[in-house]
Amino acid sequence: LSKRWNELNAETVHRLENRLLEGPEIRKNEPSDDFEERKAWSTVNRLNWLNERGCKLSLDIEAVTAKLRKTAPKWRPEYASGAARSLEGRTGWVRTDTESSALLRETIATTLAKAEELSGRQGVEFVEHDPFAGLSTQRPVRAYAALRLAAENGNYPEWAWSTFLNSEYRKNDKPKLTAFIGEQITRCKTEDIAGIIQPLADWLQKSAKVLARQRPDLFSRLVVKATDILALQPQQSSSGIVRSDRETDWTMEAINSPTGDIAEALFDDPQKNDLKAGAGFPKKWLHHVEGLLALPGDLRRHALVIFAYNLSWFFSVDPKWTKANLLSLLSSESHEDCQALWSGFFWGGKAQGKELFAILKPHLLALAKANSIEKHSHAEVLAGMVLSGWAINDSEPPQRWVSNDELRDMLLHSGDDIRSCILWQAENWSLKDPKTWSPLLVELLRDVWPRQIGAKSARVSARLCDLVFSDEARFPELAKIALPLLTKVDQDHLSLPNLRRSKDNIVDLHPRETLALLHAVLPDKVSAWPYGIESTITRIAEADSMLSSDERLLELRRKWDAR
Repeated sequence: LSKRWNELNAETVHRLENRLLEGPEIRKNEPSDDFEERKAWSTVNRLNWLNERGCKLSLDIEAVTAKLRKTAPKWRPEYASGAARSLEGRTGWVRTDTESSALLRETIATTLAKAEELSGRQGVEFVEHDPFAGLSTQRPVRAYAALRLAAENGNYPEWAWSTFLNSEYRKNDKPKLTAFIGEQITRCKTEDIAGIIQPLADWLQKSAKVLARQRPDLFSRLVVKATDILALQPQQSSSGIVRSDRETDWTMEAINSPTGDIAEALFDDPQKNDLKAGAGFPKKWLHHVEGLLALPGDLRRHALVIFAYNLSWFFSVDPKWTKANLLSLLSSESHEDCQALWSGFFWGGKAQGKELFAILKPHLLALAKANSIEKHSHAEVLAGMVLSGWAINDSEPPQRWVSNDELRDMLLHSGDDIRSCILWQAENWSLKDPKTWSPLLVELLRDVWPRQIGAKSARVSARLCDLVFSDEARFPELAKIALPLLTKVDQDHLSLPNLRRSKDNIVDLHPRETLALLHAVLPDKVSAWPYGIESTITRIAEADSMLSSDERLLELRRKWDAR
């Protein structure tokens, strides 16, 4: 690449840069945090390697490097020289050595410089040296003294602050030390500590329980200081998650952002505990919430995710405020605001109370019909909420929270993902509470499920079969209702594990209905039939000898024998 780079046209360069920014793929069973750091490390290494060799990049290498270093804080510019080194024959685990005795021989003034000199990998061995981490754990007062002295000279090294404020190293601090650190931070100029907002916000979130309970005034001042930094330099405060070309994952961004950390810290403030419904929020606490909501762009959206996660609680304590400041965004012209709110809400997965549900219902139905939900987990939550609303019938005269017509319209105009989630949720609840849900399954399929061709698909038919076979008590009735709703399942969607039980098999009890369902869904492509289907076909004839000459069974046998 380095030899050919400057001969490439602008479009090719742009495509290569985008591919480098995508980074490597996640490994099997790799934790997401480890993957994001490894990806950032790989990307910043390779881009800087090319830049050092005179390759003309179209992107802003300094800005990209600064952003990626937030996810890979231990990366150093000198590491880029090894980006093209062969990895052949070199495998092993990289361990971190936090031996810090060498720093104890330094003065406070020279501690940080020596720590940086000794950090990183010495040579090519699989050891990451981080002596300042050891000092921050074993001698935190001395480590902080070095940071304070550097701060007095206007120097706030992000790497050192990130290491010192790391939650693993600070989790065992005594409240007195935690308060001392907080007091010193509040005395720093806002513009001076803007570069350390990431580790600062993370520390504040992890220390909130101690500070908010034992030093509430200090906690409040720290929240204000952090919020002021976010407002002053929003570009320094972005999430540690690097975006791809796909839909923005607002939840992941929020929980990895300074704004998200501060918003989460507010929920450890005892001021908000034990608030009664309709009582309203404490003024000081609400002031902090509104301060985060007043931040620009994505920073505000990161706060929105955290607050929307607790939407039911907000609405219970102060419906008027919640309608004006959170629920109003459901009709916002800003697509990003709306998406951030939904991400937090679906993450929380709660909509308690009829009044809140009534406000959310038209938006939930519209969202389902728009087929714009990318996350399957969000589709599951939406389907569960709508289905549970349909099941509630507590009015006099009886009136469902979601009517048959509303649910049918949603099912007709939504996609297979929502329809499948509705069926999966209905099956799941019927297994847990058959007394309530078994009769509801009959009503769902008989009175609600759309008959139009557009609502039929292989995937939905497979889920309908799962649902029908899961309810042995009402199987004949459900099978009769479901038959007109089915189509051939010509992909690997069918499993039907209930048919393979050795005892109390539904095939033995209801062979005729089983045959009808299988004939309706099994495709001509025998390789797509579920495992063990041959024994099921044999069992049908054994359970009812009259079916041996049934044309449907004979047809299935012919297809199987001709495979």
